[in-house]
Amino acid sequence: SLNNTRMIMNHEYINRNTSGDFNYVLVVSCLISLVCIVICGFVVNHFSALTYILITIATITGVLQMYFIVAYRLVLKFKQILINNILMGTGYLVGLIIAGSSLILWPLPFLGANIFSCLYMLMTSSLWKEPIKRTQLFVKMSRKYAILILLFLLTNMINYMDRLLLLPLLDSKSVSIYSVASFFGKSLSLFAIPMSSVLLSYYIQDGFKMNKRNFCKYNIIIIFGSIVFWLLSYVIGPTITKIFFPTLIDDAKIYNNTSHLVVII
Repeated sequence: SLNNTRMIMNHEYINRNTSGDFNYVLVVSCLISLVCIVICGFVVNHFSALTYILITIATITGVLQMYFIVAYRLVLKFKQILINNILMGTGYLVGLIIAGSSLILWPLPFLGANIFSCLYMLMTSSLWKEPIKRTQLFVKMSRKYAILILLFLLTNMINYMDRLLLLPLLDSKSVSIYSVASFFGKSLSLFAIPMSSVLLSYYIQDGFKMNKRNFCKYNIIIIFGSIVFWLLSYVIGPTITKIFFPTLIDDAKIYNNTSHLVVII
């Protein structure tokens, strides 16, 4: 959410020749994450001290990584984003190798990915050098940030609300069947995340104007992409789903097309 807020308001900060707010909010977000981990530590206290330390570092570096990646999106440096993702994958692999089958070191893959990514961004971007202070745009930025957080929470609630509603109305088996039926469609919907990021990166550029022509063009592209995704779900969805859920596919296949259509819409 802070990432997208920066993209939306970046030109306003440039026009006013000011910087700040974002690193201030980033530090506050890290502190809130730390508090949440401490509270969870008291509630769920069956992890070792080392595991909690690794979780804490992985969470904080994850918050930093998710914001600082915006440095490349602001100037359309998609090559750097690719390199960053490759390094993250390498970090996951290194963490997995070190952690092995240890129940204590399981956060290491996440920590490795975040550290590799943060180190790369420290060397190739300058957002971390911005002052940790509030500016005259802080209130406006905070409002937009709060709205985006609310939208993010609502989006994630919608993804799981269907299962929560089905459970009291039907039973756990029905929830499992529905989850299997919508599995492939929801997997395809993950492609919408990077696509929306790329579109937003172009929308904020100086030369872009959302006129009637562009509005119609992008909506046609979205509709066409949705049709392609639905056709993929119809043709290969059942085969892929059967590989992962061989015991439930027979019960779920009659709902496949409808559930995929709902997810895509």
